[in-house]
Amino acid sequence: MNYRFGRFEVRPAERSLYIDGQLTALGARAFDVLVTLIERRDRLVTKSELLDLVWPNLFVEENNLQVQVSSLRKLLGPQVLATVAGQGYRFAMALDEHTRHIAPPLPAKHSVKSILPPPRRLLGRDEELDDLLAQLRDYSLVSIVGAAGVGKTLLALAALHAPSRGCSNADVWLDLSSVSDPSQLPVTLADRIGVSIADDDSFAALIDALQFRQMLLVLDGAEHLLEAVARFARLISVKAQGVKLLVTSQVALKMDGERVMRLAGLSVPEVGASVEQARRLGSVMLFVDQAQASDRTFSVTEQNVATVISVCRRLDGIALAIKLAAARLPLLGLDGVESQLGERLKLLSGGSRGSEYGADSRNATLVASLSWSHSLLSPAEQSLFRRCSVFVGGFTLELACAVCDPSTVEKWDVINALESLVDRSLIVVAEGDAHRFRLSEYAYEYGRVMLEAAGEIVSVHNRHAQACAELMDRAYAAYWQEADQPWLQLWRAEIDNMRAALDWSLLHRPDLAVRLMGAVSPLFMLLDLAAEGRTRCQSIEPTALSLIEAALHSDSMELEILLARYWLARAWLQIGVSPFWMSQYALTAEVHYRAADDPQGVFLALCCAAHSQALPAAHARQVQDEITERVQPQWSARIRAHRLLAEAGFYRQSHQWADVRFPLESLHWLATSAELDSLAMTAIRGLAERNLVLGDHEAALHAGQSLIGRPGGAERDACLQDLAIIATAQMFLGRTDEARIALSDFIANAMRQDWTGFGLYADLLALLAASEDRAVDAARLLGFANAVCDPAHAQCLSVAQLRSRSSQMIAQRLDASMLRRLMSEGARMDREAACALALAESEARNPG
Repeated sequence: MNYRFGRFEVRPAERSLYIDGQLTALGARAFDVLVTLIERRDRLVTKSELLDLVWPNLFVEENNLQVQVSSLRKLLGPQVLATVAGQGYRFAMALDEHTRHIAPPLPAKHSVKSILPPPRRLLGRDEELDDLLAQLRDYSLVSIVGAAGVGKTLLALAALHAPSRGCSNADVWLDLSSVSDPSQLPVTLADRIGVSIADDDSFAALIDALQFRQMLLVLDGAEHLLEAVARFARLISVKAQGVKLLVTSQVALKMDGERVMRLAGLSVPEVGASVEQARRLGSVMLFVDQAQASDRTFSVTEQNVATVISVCRRLDGIALAIKLAAARLPLLGLDGVESQLGERLKLLSGGSRGSEYGADSRNATLVASLSWSHSLLSPAEQSLFRRCSVFVGGFTLELACAVCDPSTVEKWDVINALESLVDRSLIVVAEGDAHRFRLSEYAYEYGRVMLEAAGEIVSVHNRHAQACAELMDRAYAAYWQEADQPWLQLWRAEIDNMRAALDWSLLHRPDLAVRLMGAVSPLFMLLDLAAEGRTRCQSIEPTALSLIEAALHSDSMELEILLARYWLARAWLQIGVSPFWMSQYALTAEVHYRAADDPQGVFLALCCAAHSQALPAAHARQVQDEITERVQPQWSARIRAHRLLAEAGFYRQSHQWADVRFPLESLHWLATSAELDSLAMTAIRGLAERNLVLGDHEAALHAGQSLIGRPGGAERDACLQDLAIIATAQMFLGRTDEARIALSDFIANAMRQDWTGFGLYADLLALLAASEDRAVDAARLLGFANAVCDPAHAQCLSVAQLRSRSSQMIAQRLDASMLRRLMSEGARMDREAACALALAESEARNPG
């Protein structure tokens, strides 16, 4: 409804004010104050109510309201708004009976000024603005395309008012949110530009009136009127070449001559960025600007920078989302906002009826923006959008097809729908990978809501888990044939999808979880996620055990293979943790592989058992003989490499350390030539252990340092063993200070890995204390190590050497009874206390 009183007409839908039929400029906040008072003209509106309505979710001083009222009185006269002293304001005019009035036609030479003021600030978009201005100089049709809330309108406004462009009074801005019927576009454009045409007229008369104009026409929010806007643009390009069009939309017009500028989210800092680095990026600049609206003292500091970065990254740099999140700071605080991001749709449901540049309800909140975008999709596009919300970490076209119902949806239907969703920025192409896609974080949650509303949660998650299992079956087969890095390059991006599929399957399809865990285990190992893999295997074990019972009563080869892979995965994931369980799981896998008549599987299970070094001597010899008989020269390098691992394990277990050298050097050569990086490092690690045992501590130290020095060396799970090698070598070389540093790094990494495998090297704590002449501490730590070390691993000669050296040094200082008492005390210590004691500074080290 439009409001008329005296010489004035207010058009809320257009956010415009006419005086004597002439369009008159009025600021956005002043316009909101006027409309708010008109809508409540039957009563007094208090100052606090006005502040809440015009500046929702923002802390604003009362004098801002007084400024807006003063500007309205200057424009409309003092009689329009009445002040009730100390309370608030009332609209004091009587409205005319007519609710609609069209401004009189203006002569062709008349100028109509855009009613929207320039943006207060444009943060983080300097490069985009320069690019846009350059395109507007050179081209007649430019479209800013991007997701809802990304900042298209603000950028267009900044370009319209840019001093370098020379803003003209003839330029016009039209918010298309008020136009729902495409047939009304010509009349609405004519009204805004100041041209009189009949209500049922097409674009013809409007184009004729514009053919001699020189102007920039901005059409904001064209995604629901694409055909009508494209038709208008085509006519402009032919008959009114002095008119330049700037269009904002969620999707391009897709017509000749159109220059498309895709607007992504504001730049976000990398995790771990410094305060200075974060402050320079657009998303943080906007967050701070909005936060300071309610707290002028807010800034990015060393204490909060990680949280600010987390918020901006999780909101994908979307300007509207950042503004709405910042608006919650007064109530929730920064940590509270971050903790609530798991429920983004609720957190970001608040918004301002007046965003800085208009009251379009579609963009008032993130939910409204998404609902508007979703409503413009076809049924097929809506279906694909919600089904893609099951993916975590992105997806490929193959996976997108897999989560759709194959009985009703064909591949080309998915391709067409996916292309449209990408065009509309609801799905984005993953950075650096043109064949991978993802939903933005906020669209992901909205898609989940739509999926639940459609009643498809169970069916789509089932298809997702099934597709992931089939995908990993292929990956597992490829793993045994390919080099590490090419294989990882292809499959590493799917790790989050596999986690989601495992979580769902464990609750709803346990048998599928067993299958998936067996197939995905190489990915966990090469990504240094062995600890997570062990935890997941443990949670799946009850299902695996029940399937063993089922396998005894069936002749299903598929079930036997499924179980064999699972138990082999459990075995390999025990490397460096528990030799005993590694051997037991491997032998269980062997049973199932034999039942499935899979010679290659039997070979791999036997190699794993031998590598554990936990088999009885006679059995170990028998296993080694069978491995030698089974290996085939035509098998891949990765499979044949496991024979060398097994042989080295056999020699280590029998303490034939001189003989360990040949299989490990052969393994290193084979792995290096086949680009099996993980196995090459295993060979170096094994040779370092051999050198420790044989007393070549310099060579062992060099090998350990070379492993840590590799890319990602200090972050790998296996770095625990590498640091243990370095610390041991330094201690045997008498370099106690260097050993202390290495042991400190060892402890820090053990804590990071939730202490996995820590017990295997606990004797290092006692040896450091003994080397520093702290006999009492060393005795307690020896008792601690004896309590936490795996008995099977304690038989290893390298561990035995550590324990023997510590014991000898302690025995020289303490009598047997005191040693037993102190060791008993140490056996009751927890890991944190033991580590603190090991790294304690002795008086000898700090005499002052």
